[in-house]
Amino acid sequence: DIVERIAKDLKVKVVWHRLNWTTFIPDIKRGEFDMIGEPIFMTIPRCTELSFSTPIAYFADGVVVVKKGDQRFQKFADLNKSGVRVAVQMGFASETIARTALPAADIVAVAPGTDQLQLFNEVVAGRADATVSEGGHATRYAKEHPSLVEILNLEHPAAWVPGAFAFRSDDADGARAFSVCLTYLRLTGELTHLRQKWGLPALESPDAAQKLE
Repeated sequence: DIVERIAKDLKVKVVWHRLNWTTFIPDIKRGEFDMIGEPIFMTIPRCTELSFSTPIAYFADGVVVVKKGDQRFQKFADLNKSGVRVAVQMGFASETIARTALPAADIVAVAPGTDQLQLFNEVVAGRADATVSEGGHATRYAKEHPSLVEILNLEHPAAWVPGAFAFRSDDADGARAFSVCLTYLRLTGELTHLRQKWGLPALESPDAAQKLE
């Protein structure tokens, strides 16, 4: 909705493509598309590969999912034990968070595919004791499979990560234009309206997120 709203004022037509999380950076570099409409987490390695708009919002990350009824873990720090297998998406911010904060655990990096929810099958199948991931995907999977898994720390995630629109590294003008548009939509209240439309939390910054605690 945000992309379509901005495109309307810019008088351009949006042509949607399905994103492959394994190849999205090479794909955008080859020019298969001009921007990524899915919020992309702004990480240090990615800043050398992509240009970013200002953040759309800040997202809960380092969220733990375990098998339903598993009493061994009550919080994120409980995963930091030898022999505990923690599955993460390879190359994602959650992998960095897990490797930094859980040095004693056995971190298992799972290659991302077109469906990021496949990560949680590692817990259901018993190949991992827990997953550490972005909160939105964890919430969706838990809602779809309430009898199989549960979330430990959605209200107190290990980190808040900025997510933004991404462009090719040589398209700083595109990133700057969308940053201006996002500022306008935020100040006019349209971003808040879209969050309410889709039932999303009105989080504008990590500070706003902390006020919910």
